[in-house]
Amino acid sequence: MRTVTFSDATVAEAVNKACVSTWSNRVPEFHNCSFQTEEWILKSSPDCFATKNFCTFFCTPDKKVLHYFTGYFSAKLFLEELEFVKTIAENAIDEKGKLNNAKVRELHGARAAKRSRQSQDTQNLTETRGDYQKQLAQRSLGEGLGYLSRVSLSLEKVNPKPLDTMIKEHLSGNNFTEEKSEPARK
Repeated sequence: MRTVTFSDATVAEAVNKACVSTWSNRVPEFHNCSFQTEEWILKSSPDCFATKNFCTFFCTPDKKVLHYFTGYFSAKLFLEELEFVKTIAENAIDEKGKLNNAKVRELHGARAAKRSRQSQDTQNLTETRGDYQKQLAQRSLGEGLGYLSRVSLSLEKVNPKPLDTMIKEHLSGNNFTEEKSEPARK
């Protein structure tokens, strides 16, 4: 995300316009300076790779999580998710800043169904492709869309939770992580 999605000028402008961005390592002292994964993403061109090691949270000013996802998502998919968050904000937050929890859940329900259909359609395309690299990218996209559906499905069932709670409870895309269980030794 750091060298592919967030370095995209359109994404940077959209995030800077709509969000207050922060960065936090989930594992103290963890920092992976390797660009190996980003290089793989650039070469293989998947639209997403839902993982565990990093997460993007979209919150209200009082840190209630409206939406999130883990892993790499291309600029196009990231912007789609950002537009979804803007839709939530426009429809579920009134002029006084009060959040309509039922509306947030309703929007996630519709989003879960849409992403589930997109995932299924993408998975169906995967079986007919001949190019192995394209097949892998298509499979990754289908898995990522399915993951986004599961996130919205889980958020449809509960009122928006505080960020510190969601950091502990969020759904990961898969178990892949570059993090170490213990801080790096110096």
